[in-house]
Amino acid sequence: MINKIIAYVESNNNQYAMRFEEAVYFSKNINTKIIQLIQEYNRCSKNTARMIYATSWGKYQIMGYSLYNGICDLRVPVGAFLCNGKIQDMAFLQYCQKNMIDLQAVENEIVSLYQKYIQYIPLEKRGQALHEILDQKNSEFANVIIFVKRYNGAIYPSDRFFNYLLRMIYALEKMQEVKK
Repeated sequence: MINKIIAYVESNNNQYAMRFEEAVYFSKNINTKIIQLIQEYNRCSKNTARMIYATSWGKYQIMGYSLYNGICDLRVPVGAFLCNGKIQDMAFLQYCQKNMIDLQAVENEIVSLYQKYIQYIPLEKRGQALHEILDQKNSEFANVIIFVKRYNGAIYPSDRFFNYLLRMIYALEKMQEVKK
């Protein structure tokens, strides 16, 4: 279930989603070895490879540099990646494994957070409630905090972190409504 939550948060479960990150494209810290791999597997120019490098792809919005840098070990053109949801699922799982993210623990904690603390709080008060809950009980939800930081780059207790967490809870809630 956690993979469906993340796919919903990242792209509304759109396996064809793409998001260009201009700051990454113009960064001076581009890994030229990854650019060369992207060129090789996509048979493209250096500029196109740089665009692939600087774009997040698919339902999990994995950055191009992560797809080809040994974390996801993609060995097909990015177009083939977009057209195959199973390859995207495998890449997401590889990404999490190589970044030492325990997806089952993340799922257990997000479900617990929702069921124990959030489900009966009105939508407009959930953001503040999450701040208070995590300020008091952040060790209880350590895997969620680690996941959001390693996957999204948002650091607790930033607004970006809480926005991502609220979207995870919203996705979980929507999935539970569908089951009813």
